[in-house]
Amino acid sequence: MAGFIPDMKAFYENLHDKRWVETYKQRNQKFRRLVSEQVYLKEVKDSAWELVDYEVLPPIQQTQDPDGSIKIVTICKFVEGPFENTGYNTITWTLEDGVWRPDRAGPTGLSMFGQLSR
Repeated sequence: MAGFIPDMKAFYENLHDKRWVETYKQRNQKFRRLVSEQVYLKEVKDSAWELVDYEVLPPIQQTQDPDGSIKIVTICKFVEGPFENTGYNTITWTLEDGVWRPDRAGPTGLSMFGQLSR
């Protein structure tokens, strides 16, 4: 799990600060194959969505796929704007190129991308 907490925090801080180019780069390879950076940036820049706050709930579980890839599963509580809706989501993180990357957008406000990357 080395490096997981800093990578996860960096991703959510970038979401909170709406650093969209960085959040795109932090997503896993499958997501980036399915959604071009141009499409992603157009969708998020036109959105009123915002990450107000998040909390990672215990337990954090580490698993290993049959192909040997290591994954970490988290359950998160998200507070999303513009109306401060609270939601929960399970996020699977995969170690790719030395960086922990989420399997979906995470917060439910960007559900289009969550559906594409599952």
